[in-house]
Amino acid sequence: MKAMILASVSVVIMLGFMLQLVDIADSTSNKALHFADSMDRAMDCAISGVSLDVCSPELKNTDFSQDAREFQRVNIEFLKKALNQTGNETY
Repeated sequence: MKAMILASVSVVIMLGFMLQLVDIADSTSNKALHFADSMDRAMDCAISGVSLDVCSPELKNTDFSQDAREFQRVNIEFLKKALNQTGNETY
């Protein structure tokens, strides 16, 4: 009985973790697509000899560090929950 309860709690925690990762992945992939479009425009500008500041000014402002920090925060939170759950088991 106790194993069934622990298994169901584990599944709920795992599903919550996966849903958070899906949100992060979606946001990051949209940013990556925008970055790729900017890079494509930048390559066209470079061939033409046009400055990046004119063609793709947003290219210099693309930053993925916030996404990386959010991913790390979610992983650490999940690991803490998993360790707390396994630490409370008695046999």
